[in-house]
Amino acid sequence: MFSMNDSLISQNLSTTKKALDYAIIDTVSIDGNLRDIRVIWLNDTIVINKRIDNYRIDTSEFQSQSFIEFMEASAQNCYSYALEKYFESDSIYSQDLFNHNVTIVGPEVRTIIDNHFQLVHSFPVKETKKFMKLVPDNSIIGFVDNEYRIMHMVFFEGEVFFTKNGLFPATEFTNIRKLLKVFLSYNITHLHIYEFLAFKNID
Repeated sequence: MFSMNDSLISQNLSTTKKALDYAIIDTVSIDGNLRDIRVIWLNDTIVINKRIDNYRIDTSEFQSQSFIEFMEASAQNCYSYALEKYFESDSIYSQDLFNHNVTIVGPEVRTIIDNHFQLVHSFPVKETKKFMKLVPDNSIIGFVDNEYRIMHMVFFEGEVFFTKNGLFPATEFTNIRKLLKVFLSYNITHLHIYEFLAFKNID
């Protein structure tokens, strides 16, 4: 199901992008089609929840299209989705760890953000106009509460916010205020703009 990589950072020969590879340490637990797996990514040890790659939805009985889409999307959360979209767009680096079968939780996200991203700007949620003037393309946006926890994370590119709410399929917003309304119940106080610290990860 997985492959062990000798080097955590390797050159992707099919493109000019450098692949940020990962190494598997062990499987922590198994629950049906899901595995909690301990991996090393950019020299950090984190735990991801991963659905098996050959997972297939049972279509032997009639299932609505919306149910099928929900099941296909249910193994990935907002953090994994934002990171996946970020590196899809990045012109230098690619990655294969964060995808539609992977969920990562708050403490692991904190490790990734603190060690491998830099905080470019921080805005109170009331300053959405200022935020929209300064938010750069190809950036990750953290929805942060008053305890500095990243309660939600989205990817921003081309005036579009790419977001995923829990188990549900990914959606797109062009209005930050409408997007915030969905998550204000999590006591969001600030919007943080993050960018990848490439120079720190690659010598």
